[in-house]
Amino acid sequence: MDQNISGGSIPPPLQISTIVNWLISLTALAVAIYSLYLQRRDKRPRLKVEHQLGMRQIELIDDGHSGHTLGDDFCLVITLRNPTEKDITLSDVYFVQRGKAPFRLEPWQPLPTVASHKAAEAIIPRKNLLRAFDLRTKAKGHIRVKDLLGNISSSENKHYDLENAESYFPSHSAYAAHLARETKRKEAWEREDF
Repeated sequence: MDQNISGGSIPPPLQISTIVNWLISLTALAVAIYSLYLQRRDKRPRLKVEHQLGMRQIELIDDGHSGHTLGDDFCLVITLRNPTEKDITLSDVYFVQRGKAPFRLEPWQPLPTVASHKAAEAIIPRKNLLRAFDLRTKAKGHIRVKDLLGNISSSENKHYDLENAESYFPSHSAYAAHLARETKRKEAWEREDF
């Protein structure tokens, strides 16, 4: 049975080398597209957000000589790391709990600009945390930061216990050292009063 194909002849069967060439070409195209995606993603401003309870000198206390000095107080320390090539200026910081609207946190100082490949800290006083936690001392949530361009970066969820003073320190020995310093400071203050 002869078939007549108008305008030409029957195409030759595909060879294995042709199929291999097509597969190599498609793989190269996929790798090129993925590379462009990664390159574009690296240029988009983003932050790595880490947060923990800590101690910082943020509370004004009477120094006993008609003046004031900064004293240690409990706070939330948000460490922001910038792995990109652009400086990132923050506009807002939120505490986010599941099932609730994000709560805007008020930092102790103006929010920083995080330089390229550097880190910066934002300090949230304990009083502001209590408002975010609805005046409860225990909460679970994550931190969300927003930059001036509207990009959002988030941290992992953590559980907080504001009553547990030891949770503000990286280790038990750091907590013990803090207690020893506070005891010495209190004893010196009491000696000055007499």
